[in-house]
Amino acid sequence: MQTLSNEFHPMLLEQDGAGGDGQAADGASQDKNEGNGKDANPLLPDLQVWKERARTAEEKLAKQEAAEADARKESELKAAKTKEELEAVIERHKAESAARERGLELRLAATEAGIPAEFATAADDGQAEIADVVKAATERWTAALDEHNKKSKTNQISPGSSPESGQGKTFTRSQIADPKFYRENRDEILSAQREGRIREG
Repeated sequence: MQTLSNEFHPMLLEQDGAGGDGQAADGASQDKNEGNGKDANPLLPDLQVWKERARTAEEKLAKQEAAEADARKESELKAAKTKEELEAVIERHKAESAARERGLELRLAATEAGIPAEFATAADDGQAEIADVVKAATERWTAALDEHNKKSKTNQISPGSSPESGQGKTFTRSQIADPKFYRENRDEILSAQREGRIREG
């Protein structure tokens, strides 16, 4: 089972306050999801933000790696003393460039699927179709996510609140990140958002 890092992802419970001002973020998410159906999850805008940030980070990293590779190639070409050495440098960097391009395509595809890129790159053999790798990675992500969130269920009901009455109940951002919990408690969660009863945790 692949373990999850502490890197913020909207579908991870116990986000350690990574989302910033919980009440403000929840309110903004609620506004964006008004009219999107009874099961609309206010975490969806956060997922879009995560995708955009992850995509930007991947593209920036790819540019840095390409620049570093070009510098190494130039240095190695200057150091080559024979035709064979020159050809070896060119072929090696050609293969490395192709691998970087595939890696970027794979990481961006994983990001678009809403999963951390490392879940795709960790099992990539460089031969399978990108779509197949991402599909398998999504299954591993889902399994790891379920396992992670099971360990966070002990905080599903806030101390001192009544699961039955729902009167004055408070919720945490980790609770509403669980799609099933959100659907089952949507009305109470929306009421808590309006009354400022959403807290970090």
